[in-house]
Amino acid sequence: INEGTHPYARHAVPDGDGRQTAATREGRTPYARYTLSDDGTWHGTSIVDGREVRRVYSPEGLLLSQDDGAVSISFTYDEDGDMASSLRTEGDRTLETVFSDGGIASERRSVDGELVSERVFRSDGLIEETRYRDGSPYARILLDRDGLRVLEVENLQ
Repeated sequence: INEGTHPYARHAVPDGDGRQTAATREGRTPYARYTLSDDGTWHGTSIVDGREVRRVYSPEGLLLSQDDGAVSISFTYDEDGDMASSLRTEGDRTLETVFSDGGIASERRSVDGELVSERVFRSDGLIEETRYRDGSPYARILLDRDGLRVLEVENLQ
């Protein structure tokens, strides 16, 4: 670990070869282990709330993926290092999120690979949600900025 390039660099513990691949908290046993791959990515394993969490970081320190055995999340970034998209998978459910200008641009929710809803976050702050059944849109819902208050409903079938 190069000092300052990894989130746990200040608590790094050298392994037998002198490489810093473990992090400790206040002198306790390591709570996170990291290995550096040939391609420059960091692979980390830690225990969070009793679950083993595996993370992969880019050589630049950007989180590429996280998996705790129940929920898996992957991230992509644009050329400036800003998050471009994420994909969250939990069992048969997925949530694809696209980011733009520092905020959420759209979300797509699927169950068993079938699209169930899509949200577009409009420039006026309102959220337009389309709901799907059997692959076809059946309702369009306009939501207030908080995503909870329904302003308008349109039946599409």
